[in-house]
Formats: sequence, C-alpha cells, structure tokens
Amino acid sequence: MVISALTGLVSAGITAFAENRKEKIKQKAITLQKKTEMLQQRDASDAEWENTALRGAQDSWKDEYLTVIFTLPFILLLIGALFPSTGITDKTKEFMDTMTDAPDWIQHILTIIVYASFGLRGFKSLPTIFRKGK
Repeated sequence: MVISALTGLVSAGITAFAENRKEKIKQKAITLQKKTEMLQQRDASDAEWENTALRGAQDSWKDEYLTVIFTLPFILLLIGALFPSTGITDKTKEFMDTMTDAPDWIQHILTIIVYASFGLRGFKSLPTIFRKGK
C-alpha cells in the first residue's frame, strides 16, 4: 500500500514535470513563430520600400546629380595634381574644409538625401545622429 501510494506520487510528479516541459516548449515554439512572422513582415516591407525607390529612380536624374556632386571634389583634386599651376587643389581643399566645419544638421540632411536617392536603408541610426548634433 505504501509502495502503491509512493509510486502514484512519483508518477504524478513525473507527469506534472512532463506537462510543464511540454508547455515551456510550446511557448518557445509560439515565440519563435511570432519572431519569424515579424522578420518576414519586415523583409516584405523592406523589399516593398526598395521596389518603390527603384521605380521612382527609373526616370530620375538625382542619382546622377548626386554622383557628380560627390565625385567632383576628387576629380578636381586629380586635375589639380595634373596641372598644379591652376590653384584648383587649394580651392578644392578649402571647400572640403568648409564642408567639414558646416553644422551637423546640414551633413545629416545630405546623408538623408543620399540614402533616399540611392534607396539605402540606413534611417534607423538617424534619430541618434540628430540628438548629437550642433
């Protein structure tokens, strides 16, 4: 009789442990499923945003404009190196120093324009950048 009661108690304990374990595994599976769904939604949203940016860029000149603007100082430095008597190198360096001294908000706006123009997904860091600005 004591052995039967003890066996029943151990059996009930093992059953409760197994049920608890099953519940924990079930909760982990639900959590993983929700995380997977969130990642899939985020990926779909990212793809949609990039497709919209690409469609908008098909007839756009701003990508070419920004490419010229951002490569022009390097082209001018090359010309200045090839033809030192023109003074182009000094003026280009002066311009770059002026841009370095520009307020942070101007640099941040240029960053946003470039990100938007080329369809880059780097906007997540911008709120922290703006808080550090001048």
